[in-house]
Amino acid sequence: MSPLLKASGLLVPLALVVALLDIPAAAWRWPLPHLAGKTPARPVVPLETREFCGRAAYLLYDITWATACDARGDEVDCTLPDDVAAGINALLLNEEQRCVAAETQTTALSAAPPFRPAAPTRRIVPP
Repeated sequence: MSPLLKASGLLVPLALVVALLDIPAAAWRWPLPHLAGKTPARPVVPLETREFCGRAAYLLYDITWATACDARGDEVDCTLPDDVAAGINALLLNEEQRCVAAETQTTALSAAPPFRPAAPTRRIVPP
């Protein structure tokens, strides 16, 4: 068997494997036409909602920080350990995001038109 034939016998399966691995990569690079240019819309949050949620989150933050300081017995100039402070700081961010999401959902639900059935329903009253 010639060396050229042996080399081609090894290259063909290798090329096939490379081509099969490139199919998902090509699908990822070129989006489907019906999805091209469509990104999910982010809801616009009114400034009043952001301010309300920011104040509520900071109030919870202050109360949690003061409670942690009181538990340590340091009430004047309280410096918490890094792990406790990181948890309280994460609470601030999470609470603000949770509040904005809840207010946005409530606003969207209240803006929806009320449900009205198309025709009156017949109810069967038991005897």
